[in-house]
Amino acid sequence: MDETYLLFISFLFLVPLVFLVKLLTHQQGKNPPPSPPSIPIIGHLHLINGHVHRVLQHLSSKYGPVMALRFGTRPVVVITSPSAAEECFTKNDIVLATSTKGQISRLRPLHS
Repeated sequence: MDETYLLFISFLFLVPLVFLVKLLTHQQGKNPPPSPPSIPIIGHLHLINGHVHRVLQHLSSKYGPVMALRFGTRPVVVITSPSAAEECFTKNDIVLATSTKGQISRLRPLHS
């Protein structure tokens, strides 16, 4: 009986704490691209079944050429059209150039 009571009290304390942390860490003023619904820990990994390029093509037809995904805990922006990629690298190149070192160090070369 005591273990059940302790588990219940822990649960009642943990759930509001998680919502409070989520509320406080919510980024104000950001306008993220559209995104399909995700699962809390794995993000959108449950959507990747089969060929990745086909899954991304299906998602881009539903959510547009620029969409936000989460692979685990990592946020990822997927750009699926050449015109959107060109706009990112020509008109918004200053935003990409002023990224922090932590963001840049996560990028990996395609051929290593």
